[in-house]
Amino acid sequence: MKTNNLVTLTTDFGTGDNYVGLMKGVILGRAPQAGIIDLCHTVPAQDIVHAAYQIATSFHYFPEGTLHLVVVDPDVGSDREIILLSAHGHYFLAPDNGVLSFVLRGADDAEAFTADRPDLYLDPVSHTFHGRDIFAPLAAFLVNGAPPAELGPRRDPAGLKRVEDPPLSLDEKTKKIHGSIIHIDHYGNITTNIPRATLRRLTDSFEGVSLLVGEHIISGLRTSYNEVPRGRSLLIFNSSDYLEISINCGDAAKTFGARLYDQVTISLI
Repeated sequence: MKTNNLVTLTTDFGTGDNYVGLMKGVILGRAPQAGIIDLCHTVPAQDIVHAAYQIATSFHYFPEGTLHLVVVDPDVGSDREIILLSAHGHYFLAPDNGVLSFVLRGADDAEAFTADRPDLYLDPVSHTFHGRDIFAPLAAFLVNGAPPAELGPRRDPAGLKRVEDPPLSLDEKTKKIHGSIIHIDHYGNITTNIPRATLRRLTDSFEGVSLLVGEHIISGLRTSYNEVPRGRSLLIFNSSDYLEISINCGDAAKTFGARLYDQVTISLI
């Protein structure tokens, strides 16, 4: 399988600097036919877990053969390796720091390669901007049709680094689910790591579900935001089928003082 010329970019670079634009310039300078899609550039700085969630809940909406470039790289400039992962019919180019942990789940077709092509890198290579000087040239090389094996030696996908999942547990005795906040979007909607399947283990009807976040209790599982008046809180499954805490036309994160990786508890009323 070769790339289909599409490249998605996921970084923690933000949009206030020229970093993302420079990466695009290098890719397009070597592979003018590339179609580049900005997936997310507002990953919290150095937050590998958050980046892992973003890419794992997004890649399958793109055509097979898409190359997903993930540059959230706290160890840039060190001897950490850069890997190309082939999984689920897609390619992922990223540092070997656990950012592809969630993509690897259920990836029975996974193949991995260690990038080792200094002849492709920009010269000189900055110790602080491998996104421009190493990742972008490698992405262009792949978009130009190079097979993965030409990037570097094979390695066992089982040996790739993993990150620990934010805590999630179901207590059968107390009938409670203890979970974590894993994403807060632009609107202040709070995504937990509690999927629908886990909540179904607690209750089939979803009736009487309440959630504790900080000192605040939110009750009532809804199917759309407008089922409650403006300014009222609700629980809803988001587009990735994770339980979300929201306020209709409001900012739940600010209202409840919620932060990434805060703990939440689901119980039945």
